[in-house]
Amino acid sequence: MATDQPLNLHANPTPVCPHCGYAMDSDDMSSAPTDSCQTNLFDIAPAEESTSTTCPACDGAYWVKGGYRPTYTTSFAEEDL
Repeated sequence: MATDQPLNLHANPTPVCPHCGYAMDSDDMSSAPTDSCQTNLFDIAPAEESTSTTCPACDGAYWVKGGYRPTYTTSFAEEDL
């Protein structure tokens, strides 16, 4: 990936390869090889866990850490949520 800007590797919606800049899509995340017993990268986000994975574009190995940022919706009545 040729760019003059540094890669944004922090708090992205999907993992971004630090080697080539490839941003994983949903299919990549559910089938990515990891070093732990996780079945896919979606599983590490809620628990804020880390694992290593391999980029599907360049085969570079790197670490990824999930992050959990809750959101809340409120209303006066449950049926309005």
